[in-house]
Amino acid sequence: NNREIEAGRARSQVTGLNEVKHMIRVLVVDDHHLVRTGTMRLLDDVDGIEIFGEAESGEEAIEKVRQLEPEVVLMPGIGGLEATRRCLSVDPDVWIIAVIVYEDEPYPSKLLNVGAAGYLTKRANVDEMVRAVKRVCAGQRYISSEIAQQLALRPCTPSRQVPSRPCPTGRCKLRSW
Repeated sequence: NNREIEAGRARSQVTGLNEVKHMIRVLVVDDHHLVRTGTMRLLDDVDGIEIFGEAESGEEAIEKVRQLEPEVVLMPGIGGLEATRRCLSVDPDVWIIAVIVYEDEPYPSKLLNVGAAGYLTKRANVDEMVRAVKRVCAGQRYISSEIAQQLALRPCTPSRQVPSRPCPTGRCKLRSW
């Protein structure tokens, strides 16, 4: 069920790293009016980004995605899990960026697995949010550094056993996977 992110699938034309030739249409979703309004005001001053709408809930976001056809949706994570899935079923070309307080597993993995193109913590500053919007619109994933580090360090089950062999120099310790 994992949606692949392909660089050529974006609605926008990319001219260079994170540069877009037109205004990126963004829908801002949050159940807290102050957070939603603050996010919209911060992004409203950014060249290349147009606040295309707002929604107070996941249900409202699904309708707005259907009606407005934004390119990027900034969606709260926990309640946005099912809304992310449903928004993508309404418009498979929309880019969802989860904006969430929680950094701990399983939230990042769950949201990315249902198709979110990006994951930001609510501690992100406006520059990071803009970077995330531009990168996902250019067909790339964006994961805030705190989350990326956590995902990289989580235990995993390897797909194959690494063969045990002596270290040629004798200075390294063997690792068992």
